[in-house]
Amino acid sequence: MERRRSLSLVLVACVLLAGCTATSPSTAPTETTSVTSATPTETTSTCPPDEDLARRPLPDAPENVTRESVRSFAAAYEEASVWNRERADSTLSLGVHVSEATVVNRTGTGYVVHLEGGFSFEECLDGSGVAGEGIVRTNYFVNETTVVRLESPDSRAADPRNGGTVVERLVS
Repeated sequence: MERRRSLSLVLVACVLLAGCTATSPSTAPTETTSVTSATPTETTSTCPPDEDLARRPLPDAPENVTRESVRSFAAAYEEASVWNRERADSTLSLGVHVSEATVVNRTGTGYVVHLEGGFSFEECLDGSGVAGEGIVRTNYFVNETTVVRLESPDSRAADPRNGGTVVERLVS
């Protein structure tokens, strides 16, 4: 929670200072590829919130392990994991979105998937609403028996089996 407060205070300071240093809006086009989307939960902006945001269930690992099934599974698993980690009693709204999910390696025993995206939240801090955001960057290794997650990998192709956390063991 302390990380959120620090992040929120830094974000508020940046927003306040941005008006003093901004020149002109960027006209460069941006392009985003959407793999899956998680719609932010809209609630009223009352502090404290009227109700808690519910935990999201983690998806089941794919029964048929293919490039597409592990890519889709890893994106859905990451969105649910980040949602569950970032939600709190003081959260007013939360949105998590994996914008890129790429199979970067097929090993002899499974697939390594690289994910990138972000999350944003609004919460109550000392009776006032504050907002913040964060980055999603993880790698997953998925095969028929194991799912391993590596948060903030050194490279897109980093194998989660080297330093990652086993998040699921499947019975074969």
